Amino acid sequence: MNVEPSAPNYSAVPTKSPRGDELDIESQERIVEEFGNNPNLYSHTEVNFEKLFNFSGIDADVQAHLQRVYLTLACAIAFCGVGSYFYLLTHFPPLICFFVALGLAVYIMLSAHKTQTPQLKALRFAAMMGCAAMQGTMIGALVEEVLNIDPNLLLYGIAITFAIFASFTGAAMLAKRRSYLYLGSVLFSGLNILFITVIVNVFFFHTAIGDVIWLYGGLAVFCGFIVYDTQLIVEKAHAGNRDSTLHAYELFVDFIAILVRVLVILKNSRSSRD
Repeated sequence: MNVEPSAPNYSAVPTKSPRGDELDIESQERIVEEFGNNPNLYSHTEVNFEKLFNFSGIDADVQAHLQRVYLTLACAIAFCGVGSYFYLLTHFPPLICFFVALGLAVYIMLSAHKTQTPQLKALRFAAMMGCAAMQGTMIGALVEEVLNIDPNLLLYGIAITFAIFASFTGAAMLAKRRSYLYLGSVLFSGLNILFITVIVNVFFFHTAIGDVIWLYGGLAVFCGFIVYDTQLIVEKAHAGNRDSTLHAYELFVDFIAILVRVLVILKNSRSSRD
């Protein structure tokens, strides 16, 4: 049995060109012949939210791991705030906090290769929170300086840091898997440049260009590390590595590095205006 083809539906076809000129019937017929008469092809307002929030094929168990990672990260940020408040009250020597934080960070990394019993997981989580608190104490002097200039600057800095972190995390999640892992060599090269710049500025001679490299170059490098670390954590989780404490620590380092630089930029900007 022969079925007659349905008549083209020209109501779904655009009647104007991108320049605003009216399209004649012949042009509309060519559009229907090439693209069909599905109105969704010509709609600029329809958004497929299911595809928008489809995190590039991330499995459900990996998504559950990411939830634990970001919950641990949120707790670490809260403890960092407690550490900064502790500094404001006591002015505890930051150098002591540096060595304590370094020891706790080494413990977190070295214990990652051991069998993760519930007791060890609890100890590593506590070490993570302690390390975050020490980091907060270490940046307490900067926080105090910013508060003395304008308390609102601290809120602006935290909000900007969260916005940056969320934006680059979303870019990593929504992108194709492993698409940003090639950045690793570039980012670690940039990290080496930052390290050399700090050594030269502190121990040899201080230069303004060194400050600019540390501030703005470091901001760019650690923004890149958010994307790189996020995709690397996803790939590690797919491979069976579900160390939420270590993964949260890696993201926490990125967060603090960006927060410090954002606060310095805001502080310098306000000081120059005054």
